[in-house]
Amino acid sequence: MTEKETTTATTTTMVEMTPEERQRFEAFKLEEAKRKRREEQEANLNAYRELVDETVDKVVTQFTLMSEQLRSTKNSAIRSLMDLVKMKRETLGLKADGQWSYTFTKPDSKRRVTMGVHTLDGWRDTVEEGIEMVMEYIKGLASDDNSQALVGMVLKLLAKDASGNLKADKVLELRRIAEESGSEQFIDGVRLIEDSHFKTVSKIFLKAEVRNDIGVWERLPLNITEVATDSEAQQLLLNVIDKKQDNNEEDHDDSSRL
Repeated sequence: MTEKETTTATTTTMVEMTPEERQRFEAFKLEEAKRKRREEQEANLNAYRELVDETVDKVVTQFTLMSEQLRSTKNSAIRSLMDLVKMKRETLGLKADGQWSYTFTKPDSKRRVTMGVHTLDGWRDTVEEGIEMVMEYIKGLASDDNSQALVGMVLKLLAKDASGNLKADKVLELRRIAEESGSEQFIDGVRLIEDSHFKTVSKIFLKAEVRNDIGVWERLPLNITEVATDSEAQQLLLNVIDKKQDNNEEDHDDSSRL
């Protein structure tokens, strides 16, 4: 039996079209091209959305673990440092000292840890009566240069901040001036202002520091924003921010910015 080889030839058929038919055909090809581009774009967008979903889950999971570890470490550190505070008080026979922060330093002075609280200043409504008493006193002063200087100084110390509150650190200076004046009204007004002041705890903080080679204290970064990034990760972000990605511009040294 003899096998015959067969060859399939591709033939091209010429189709004659009227101008109207040609126009409709070209419009059809254009629509087909647009449809394919839309489908391709939609597929790319779907892939992007899936990648966003996976990446966000991955990053948030990592941050969650880190946050839990940081919280656990902070709680453990506070308990350990409070044992030091308690031991110091018992050893020296001290009562509660009312300190807002404590610093513990190694004997070689190369490492130290500070624990404390950030506070917010508050004022009871009686502060206004105290201010009024002080204002009544300075209104009665003579108009000589010394008195005017005193008035200006007192008004400056009584100036309120953007929140409408007195600046607590100015009251101590106000008391000194009142005591120097010898005026009972002035002293009573300042005392009422002081008695109207109170502090509330806002946040507990911890700070760890080490001495560098030139003897300067450097704080260990415990906030993720403060932690340095490697040069590659840094440049990836800076390239996008500076709109230099995928071009041949010479990279600038931006290491001081992050």
